Amino acid sequence: MATQKDERTLAIQIHGGRVKSVITNVAGEIEPLNILVIDYDEHEYLHSELIPVMQKNDRVLPASCYLYPLESSDIDLQGIIETLLSRGET
Repeated sequence: MATQKDERTLAIQIHGGRVKSVITNVAGEIEPLNILVIDYDEHEYLHSELIPVMQKNDRVLPASCYLYPLESSDIDLQGIIETLLSRGET
């Protein structure tokens, strides 16, 4: 996978198993969109935090769901990508 300096990057920052933010290097260039995180690891949440999520097979699974705004990044996303690629990770 080759990357270029101007390539769009979306990153999800997680701390302690929970999403903290969704960031990008091109926030001003992306149309507004909903970023929905669905976490099926129900034992991590209170029962009141769970909502039913319908699956394609008509099963309903409880999940914790959150909407996140897309934020501008203040970290070097391209540098992270270049490090991963230099390690041979794709």
